[in-house]
Amino acid sequence: MFRIRTATAKDAQILARLHAEIFPEDAWTVEWFASRLRQERMHFLIAEDGDTPVGISAVSTVADEAEILTIGLLSTDRRKGYGDQLLRSIFKLPVNHFFLEVAADNQAAIEMYKSAGFYETGRRRAYYKAGTDAIIMMLSQPSP
Repeated sequence: MFRIRTATAKDAQILARLHAEIFPEDAWTVEWFASRLRQERMHFLIAEDGDTPVGISAVSTVADEAEILTIGLLSTDRRKGYGDQLLRSIFKLPVNHFFLEVAADNQAAIEMYKSAGFYETGRRRAYYKAGTDAIIMMLSQPSP
């Protein structure tokens, strides 16, 4: 059964392992996750299929804004709707504006973000190590 849970300080190794499997060219370390898990403005989710962690998200919040730093699933768990569920779980944060950067060649992610209401606000040329542009996207939600 698929579920999404909030990561705790004990999850730094799980988060780092998943991030390395999902983004091997730009993996974040256990130390990075451990230090960020202690910060009040950082929010981490872990997606699980049964007892197996299959995806993560990391979000930084300031005032009424949130930057989605990363969201990803293991390759074997993509195209199952899990990414959409993970993204929509982020929307439960008490903020009004969401920002993210996505690789211009990651069409599946771009389409997922657009279907959730994100729109392109800019572009960072050759932002990623491979020289790929980053598309900057935003979503504003009405105040509660």
